[in-house]
Amino acid sequence: MLPKNIKATKEELRIHYRSGLSQKKIAEMYGVSQGYIWMTFKRLGLRSHPKGRTPRPWQQRFWNYVDKNGANGCWVWTASRHRFGYGLLVKEQSTTKKRGRHRTAHRLSWELHNGAIPKGLSVLHHCDNPPCVNPAHLFLGTQADNNRDMFAKGRNKIGRRKGNNCTIQIEAA
Repeated sequence: MLPKNIKATKEELRIHYRSGLSQKKIAEMYGVSQGYIWMTFKRLGLRSHPKGRTPRPWQQRFWNYVDKNGANGCWVWTASRHRFGYGLLVKEQSTTKKRGRHRTAHRLSWELHNGAIPKGLSVLHHCDNPPCVNPAHLFLGTQADNNRDMFAKGRNKIGRRKGNNCTIQIEAA
């Protein structure tokens, strides 16, 4: 059932929408707010993408953001990144929210090439390059494995300022 403010049939709204008119233009045509049109479309079951297009699966979108020409054989993620340098991609696009949930690109690369990641395991890098998504550079491990790897490669913060604490490495005489 259409709201009383809109003097149009369900089919007329579908025709306008499928012809490529934006929700803003349709709202102007009927003298209502864009939010009102959005809610009407939601009630009618119309998709939020123009001309009935559906979003592409993450497996297809993933490859748009990978540069396979990185140093040391790394496949560098070229799209948005986390503040620590890990690539980000929206895996599931939500139909109820404006944005879906972001996932790290190296975990998605593992899932794409090797299947699901078992619960409790992390995807770690042999190359220590956060934007790398090359499956040959990735391996599964626990958080303890990740910490051991960090200490073995000297990536820990011993002897430097870390938060409010300052730790100093003392050498034996």
